[in-house]
Amino acid sequence: MKRQFFNDRFIQTFGYTQEDLPTIEQWWQRAYPDENYRKWVMSTWEGATREAVARQEDIQPMEYNVTCKTGEVRIVEISGVFLGDDLLATCIDLSERKQAEAKVRRYYQAMEQSGEAIIIADAEGVIEHVNPAFTLITGYTETEAVGQPTSLLKSGNQNAGFYEKLWETITYGQTWQDKVINRKKSGDYYPAMLTVSPIRNEEGKTTHYIGIQQNLEQFESLEAQLRQAQKMEAVGTLVGGIAHDFNNTLAGITGNLYLAKKAAGSLPGVIKRLDTIETLSFAAASTIQQLLAFSRKGRVEMRPLSVEPFLKETIKLQQISMPENIALQADIHGADMLMKGDINQLQQVLMNLINNAVVRCRRVKARPYAFSLINFMPTGISRLSTRELMKGNTPAYGGR
Repeated sequence: MKRQFFNDRFIQTFGYTQEDLPTIEQWWQRAYPDENYRKWVMSTWEGATREAVARQEDIQPMEYNVTCKTGEVRIVEISGVFLGDDLLATCIDLSERKQAEAKVRRYYQAMEQSGEAIIIADAEGVIEHVNPAFTLITGYTETEAVGQPTSLLKSGNQNAGFYEKLWETITYGQTWQDKVINRKKSGDYYPAMLTVSPIRNEEGKTTHYIGIQQNLEQFESLEAQLRQAQKMEAVGTLVGGIAHDFNNTLAGITGNLYLAKKAAGSLPGVIKRLDTIETLSFAAASTIQQLLAFSRKGRVEMRPLSVEPFLKETIKLQQISMPENIALQADIHGADMLMKGDINQLQQVLMNLINNAVVRCRRVKARPYAFSLINFMPTGISRLSTRELMKGNTPAYGGR
């Protein structure tokens, strides 16, 4: 089939000249160099042609990928009109439109899949579109938000001057950004970093505004945790310094105790009291180890220890400093058991447990407390508790 005519726009679009395509066969070969694709194009075009002839109507538009003379591939819409025995084929280059559509589609997908809340409002501040993240953060669905003013999220935490500055900035075509406290549908407040930018048309006139909200709830929670960690680090440093100074003081005390015991060798009563002071000094040394461990300057040592002797020794130590109006009774039952732990930290836990019981009845004239250890065999679980003993040894208070 001989090609009779094509116009200048055809040459500009595809690059082929009159000499390049003397017949339609050259068009098939050069426009569709891939053999399989060419067969498909020819089959669909011939089928559309037969159908158009049968119905006595024009060939409906179909999209094909046409290879230009330069090798560039363009998306082309081709249709046909019968002029007697001749066929006028019209080619419309859709490449730019398809690229624009793909670009718009990417923008839309980016907006819809963004993790930040996005609002598009008209020039008057009426919401026209929100993305799914907006619903997730605020609780308002698209149906509930569209048609509402952007003040829908207003919490009252910002004054009128804040919003006047916002509108003044975006009205002059500039981007505005600041931290805000907004209100969800549930009434809960949430912090957000809000960025508002104008959207202009071809003439440069602002027709819409786009607002992007970054939810700061998680960031502020992490920031609070960081501040707390910094505080604890500072406290640890302070505690470490105090423990160091206290340790030096304790060293002087124990040294003088040694000299005092040596000088009072013939006074048993004095020696006994000095031994008690020495025992309490060593207990204070254990407390210092706790402080150093807290300040990360000491090392926690996990070692196996026998529970029953450890409890008896600690209780004996506590009885020395027990107020006279409080009696401490040890009630330890069952076979001995082993556990792995840091003896200084365990001793501190036990001392805290007893001290809590002491504080409870410090102002009472006389009140006994029982301290008990019960070993649940064969589970290997032990319960350590204190209980207040009233008349008839009826427990009035208990703790584990």
